[in-house]
Amino acid sequence: MRVLITGGTGLLGRALIATRPPWAEVVATVRRALGDPSPPPCVVRELDVTDRAGVAATVAAVRPDWVVHTASIDDVDYTETHPDLTREVNVGGTENVVCPCAETDARLAFISSNAVFDGLAPPYGEEDPTSPVNQYGKLKVEGEQLVLASGVPHLLIRPILMYGWNHPRGRPNPATWLMARLGRGEQVRVVDDVFSNPIFADHCAQAIWRTIELDQRGCLHLAGRECLSRYEFARTVARVLGTRPVSVEEGLQRMQAVRDWRRP
Repeated sequence: MRVLITGGTGLLGRALIATRPPWAEVVATVRRALGDPSPPPCVVRELDVTDRAGVAATVAAVRPDWVVHTASIDDVDYTETHPDLTREVNVGGTENVVCPCAETDARLAFISSNAVFDGLAPPYGEEDPTSPVNQYGKLKVEGEQLVLASGVPHLLIRPILMYGWNHPRGRPNPATWLMARLGRGEQVRVVDDVFSNPIFADHCAQAIWRTIELDQRGCLHLAGRECLSRYEFARTVARVLGTRPVSVEEGLQRMQAVRDWRRP
């Protein structure tokens, strides 16, 4: 089975490549080469998903059975300050991927986010109505709607708080960001009243491969087994990766989340 993965240098894209099963022939796209000292063990093509003609040409050349669309801007704060660029990538890029999938009969796994919900009434099921509260979540909902309206056989996949080993020159995730800060001796303020089910990127990727193998359809939420506050997650990461307990206590400061959007 031939699988085209967009966003091959991202956290999930790298995990999908690293955990690819023997039955999958993988082609990955990257927006630009990052000089990885260990090149991924698959065919790599440079591609900007905002380039409609380039995306169409890539899908036509690869002729994938599945496209796993991970390429997006995932920085929530950046999305708030750069809404137009994020829309071009997250919504326009998704539309550019959807169209050639429809033309070549490729199935599509669209990577969305738990940010499509407001967090007021967890846990959420796949059938619960979306209710995003920030620009990032709203754009993910728009991407989902594009996929749903396209008629392309699809999976909508919503991971929650994914962590793992990102590309050395890529955007840090909650675990690597924390370790970098603590490693520099900085104090980190971490909320203790926001809870989630963190999922390791490789585990998320393995679950996606399994759904592809089973040729599943519809919407799927992917999460870790344990429900932790962000503070508990930070303590666990620091312990597992070898930070001395005294450093954890000195470096992590509890705080409560500021939720202006919940106020009347």
